[in-house]
Amino acid sequence: MRCPTGIVLLGILAWMGCQSGSNPGGGTNGGGGSVLVKSAQGGTVLAGSAKLVIPAGALSQDSTVRLVLADQRPTAPGDPFQQVGPSVQVDLGGAILNQPASLSTPFTAGSQPAYYLFLETGPAQGTGAGNETWVRPIADLSNEAVIPPGVQLTVPVTRAATYQVVLVQPAPTEGGDSSLQVPFYGQWGYPWCAPTSMSMLINYFEPLPGLDNRPDAPEGRVSNYFLTTFDRQSPTSGASVEDSVQLPGVPQELWQFRRWDPNLVPSAPFTAFAIEVTTGFFGAFPPRPFVADSDQLWHAFVITGANGKGVFINNSNDNWSGKHPFLTWDEFKTWACKLADKNDPTKGCSTEPNQDLSTLLILGQPRAETERRGSISMRPDSLQFSDSFYRVLSSSSWTGFYGDGYAFSDADGFGRIPYDATYNHAVPSSARLSAQFFVVNTSGVSANFDLTTQVVVDGVQPVTHTETETVPALSQTRVTPYNSVFSLDDLVNGGIHGPTEATLDIVLRQSGVVQDEKHVRFKIVPPTMVPVVTITAPSASAPIYRGVPVQLAGFAKEQNPSTGQLDLDVPCERMFWGSSELSDGAPSTCSGKVTFVTNGSRTLTLTAVGYQGVASTAKVTVTVSDPPPNLPPVIDAMHIRDSYGNEVGDGQTVATKYPLTLSVQAHDPDHDPIAYGWSACMPSWTPLRCAMNGGLPTAADGSSSFDPLQHGYGTWTFYVTADDGHHDLATIQSRTITIDQDIR
Repeated sequence: MRCPTGIVLLGILAWMGCQSGSNPGGGTNGGGGSVLVKSAQGGTVLAGSAKLVIPAGALSQDSTVRLVLADQRPTAPGDPFQQVGPSVQVDLGGAILNQPASLSTPFTAGSQPAYYLFLETGPAQGTGAGNETWVRPIADLSNEAVIPPGVQLTVPVTRAATYQVVLVQPAPTEGGDSSLQVPFYGQWGYPWCAPTSMSMLINYFEPLPGLDNRPDAPEGRVSNYFLTTFDRQSPTSGASVEDSVQLPGVPQELWQFRRWDPNLVPSAPFTAFAIEVTTGFFGAFPPRPFVADSDQLWHAFVITGANGKGVFINNSNDNWSGKHPFLTWDEFKTWACKLADKNDPTKGCSTEPNQDLSTLLILGQPRAETERRGSISMRPDSLQFSDSFYRVLSSSSWTGFYGDGYAFSDADGFGRIPYDATYNHAVPSSARLSAQFFVVNTSGVSANFDLTTQVVVDGVQPVTHTETETVPALSQTRVTPYNSVFSLDDLVNGGIHGPTEATLDIVLRQSGVVQDEKHVRFKIVPPTMVPVVTITAPSASAPIYRGVPVQLAGFAKEQNPSTGQLDLDVPCERMFWGSSELSDGAPSTCSGKVTFVTNGSRTLTLTAVGYQGVASTAKVTVTVSDPPPNLPPVIDAMHIRDSYGNEVGDGQTVATKYPLTLSVQAHDPDHDPIAYGWSACMPSWTPLRCAMNGGLPTAADGSSSFDPLQHGYGTWTFYVTADDGHHDLATIQSRTITIDQDIR
């Protein structure tokens, strides 16, 4: 089935629905007898001791009806369904039954009371593919009838299918008063109850064939997100529980899927089935949990224990907090009932018959109890990648379409995190990884768990971190290893030069024994956005005096992925200044004034952190000296901008066919008036030619312009002077840029 999410509230259970479906297999073979049956007259078909009686008018058309008996196969150890005779295949020759026929089936009677049922295996109803097996009650038969030898059981036949009489032994109502220690995982709001429940069930057992040699299932332990990759389950769709064992190739003899007739849920036979499976026939066989899949609830969950009072369940929508969830049988019946209004659970159950419940049982060998005391519960958003300012660049989510079940986003959607076909997006190595998940204690006592977390890059294990978590009984604890931050560049020592596979590997141990292991794979790439930083003030030649405020200014740009141009501004709040002289103050933004208190040379550094977390710098070395009696003007900022208002920094290239705008900000410490002058010279010019031909008309406020159509394209050095008339030389700043012709 493929159904929308439903919500059911029961007591303290916060129920979030999930979508699930079925696609079981089956079939028989053998020889038998066939008869041409007229629809109007009906008829009887015999095969050995099996007899099918078809009432008049029951067949939709005249048809050759055949019975085929198959040899009785031995019951698998631990299977509560014990075969008591051969199976009988009913072939209606393409006809259908408008009313039930009756089949007298051969069986071997037991000497002890038992619940007699029959299995009906035929084409899956409503799915159009595969077979399914139903567990049906035998009409008018007491649940604990002792059938003497030679008496045949009669079962209703409603369709072409294979019919098999089975019995379930009665189970004591005492005992089974605690849950098995079964790994617990959450589905965290996704409609992924089927893979989540199946991951709990599978990880209870020793490695199953089909899942025992897979890198994403270490030691045969699977995750819900990994299981979704087999049928490419989307984040908003459901799946069938059988997919988790059928698609990986777990042998059919190791698992069985059964649908239960609504009249058997719950019932004495179902109660006995649940008790016998979860107790192992009270020690005769290994105790095993099983998955129950409710059509009504559109939800799968794990039954981890049962007794005469009710069932223990692992429900992937629960939050464990010191007590294992338990439902009485009455609560279970209400919980799994057909709702009067599927859109309003508060209206309670319908008076119509319940929808069916299905069960999936794995007949594997359980792991030792010492390996089932804890588990790692991952979240869809367990991984976050950010820059050094803790802005999220990429976040993880679950999907069966990518990688091992995890995909990674471009957080702002502007294409600044590169696309990757395997993982949706690749993560720049300049990013920082923050990871969080839960450690679950599935045992009944408080326990210490050792957690080992490592990031393996390109097969190399660069860093391993171990910590100990104390988790109360039947509870879960949130964990953020490495104080929640991994620096990818630090982990790989800056060695990422191309797309590189990486894996977050988490191992949980208790008393030295592995309890669970989770892998999350992603891809690291070299950063594609590297800021280019420009210092506009001060210049290396600018006079700087002790005790006189100095303007520090600059900007940074990085490449726009959509245009390929260096036109993305790095915000000022992501820039900061530093000095080689530790006593110097420094602005924590792109610009600000500082006052130096000591003389001497120092190197000033402007750092910009780009979108992908890459830090780039520009440096200028200045010399601080004693101030003269009259201080010269200080140029605070020199600006060269194109027609779009974009700053053109020192050493940069601009393509334009319009004039550049020139401006300057300056101040005089002695408040003397300032005269400004702009000039532009080519590097090949002599100082004399520059002085004679380089001058540009300059307004009193220091503004000017430069038209490349008039002066020419190429590389130009621009000079701006600020003169207060009290010094032999004016204050000068310069900037060299290249101007190309824009032919668009």
